[in-house]
This record gives sequence, C-alpha cells and structure tokens, in this order.
Amino acid sequence: MLFYTDLNGYLNRERPKGSYRITAIKSGYNSLATTVQLDSGAQITDTFFLQRPDATVYGKVADITGNAIPQAAVYAVSDRNDTVSAQTDPTGSFVLNCYGATWSIWAKKTGYVTALPKQAAVTYGQNLSF
Repeated sequence: MLFYTDLNGYLNRERPKGSYRITAIKSGYNSLATTVQLDSGAQITDTFFLQRPDATVYGKVADITGNAIPQAAVYAVSDRNDTVSAQTDPTGSFVLNCYGATWSIWAKKTGYVTALPKQAAVTYGQNLSF
C-alpha cells in the first residue's frame, strides 16, 4: 500500500495487529525500510532519517533512433560488488543513487537487446551524466 505524509512529514494510519514492513521513499534521498510489530490497541511512533546519496549517476535510455525507452531497468555494479538499480520514467530518464566508485552500468527491457555494460568512475559528491 502506498501512503503519503502530510506537509510536515507525518503519517498516521490505523492498522490491525501484525508485522509491517515500512519503506520511506523520497526523490533525491536514499530509501529507508524498517519492520514494526504492532499489537492490538498499540500505537507506534517511528522516525525515519533519510539521507542524500554520496553521489548520483543520471541519464536517459533510448533506442538507436533516439526514442526514449520508458520502464527500462537500469543496473549498476560497483568495483566493491554492490548493486544499485532504477527504472526509467516515461521520458526514459533514470537516477542511480550510489557512492564514489567505479560502476559498470547497463539497461535492459523485454523486447530489446540488453545494453552492454559501460564503466563510469564516480567521485564523492558527484552527479555524473551518463
């Protein structure tokens, strides 16, 4: 289920007893997830402290004629073997939240040939156009 916070960042929802996985997502920040256990009649207050990524790689996925490819999966694997991914928007654009490292980046979508990985060296604090 998707819920939005109010203008002050608060969200209040009643839920039945159970275990819930909550993920906070905000454009330009790293997402953060936690699991909470809710008992009958209990109230839980939790605070999420979202952080901006150390670096970003952004770009556009397009076919050979230059037409944007929406909903393509973009993957990046660092020289430390960490993986980050994103999905392109309707204009084919993507943003990968990452850290300073050398990344091998590629895109794929059913019905298209998977792009060969290309290397990108990213430094701390950099926003790299790819």
